[in-house]
Amino acid sequence: MSSKTLDAVIAAVICAASAACAAPPEVRTSSPAALAVARRAAARADLAFRGTVVATRVERDAASGLPFTYVTARIDERLKGAAGDGAVDWTAPGATVTWRLVGGALDGQVLELADAPSFRVGEEAYWLLAYGPAGTFPMLAGLGAGKWTRASGGGTALVSPGAPGPVEEEALRAALAAPPVPAEGAR
Repeated sequence: MSSKTLDAVIAAVICAASAACAAPPEVRTSSPAALAVARRAAARADLAFRGTVVATRVERDAASGLPFTYVTARIDERLKGAAGDGAVDWTAPGATVTWRLVGGALDGQVLELADAPSFRVGEEAYWLLAYGPAGTFPMLAGLGAGKWTRASGGGTALVSPGAPGPVEEEALRAALAAPPVPAEGAR
């Protein structure tokens, strides 16, 4: 019997003899590559929140002729961005924010971008948004990396269409709380 197996047997015996035996801790792991993607998106994000999609629509952009998907989500928990920052009033009950991205199905045509996330009403996720030029809608920070949803099976792992693996919820929250990193070459 290996020492690991023996240790496990001893632990099981001790646990069985104890009335206050706790369940084993959840295994926590973040893919290093996915964590790097999450950190880059968090650094780009001007506002981030945990929220629920309440509406989606697709419209043709008058200037480019391309379809754009507009997504509106209710802010359930603010994670990054100042209250009343000009784009979103975080303090209003049931506050929502709308962003857009190129793509969608319109007039029998579909335009999809690689790594672009999909959206459905009622979906809860962590949303990382970046401001565009004045007078425009915010956009997802890092396209697919701007959406993080709970991995299938529950737990604390989050997945993103723009990342190559899972990231722990606490790791994403830590990335959003980190101070901004100066741009390369800036002093």
